[in-house]
Amino acid sequence: IVTAILTFIFALALWLIQRDRYSVEYDLVESEVFPRERGVGRFFVLKLRNVGNKPVQELQIRIALEAGRIESVRLSDVALIGDIKTSSSEWQGTLTLLNPGETFEVTVTAEGSTAITTPKFQLAHSALQRSFGILTNFLLSAR
Repeated sequence: IVTAILTFIFALALWLIQRDRYSVEYDLVESEVFPRERGVGRFFVLKLRNVGNKPVQELQIRIALEAGRIESVRLSDVALIGDIKTSSSEWQGTLTLLNPGETFEVTVTAEGSTAITTPKFQLAHSALQRSFGILTNFLLSAR
């Protein structure tokens, strides 16, 4: 009976390790406010890393500022982003493919007359039931 229990535990552990897993970690890095010609500036870097064992396709990214305006957006690999939409306070794009172990970064430079708030961002994927805080067949976690 001990052998059967050990075999079951080993098989369960092996299944947990090898099963298909969509998992993305994110990190948001923000600069301090710095002086600009027309007020103040600040930059934000959204880093996404696929820590699962399955490629993530068609990941929708939305970054929105409540105060301030987006001056520029720099992407770590422009070829991986499609459906880009930009306004003065919002940037959207679709990350076409993020393979296991790969990292993708979006750097937003913002400016404002006084304060610039930390942006709100959403990530959405077809395997998700909801945006930002995903726990159904797809895991989004902060590093």
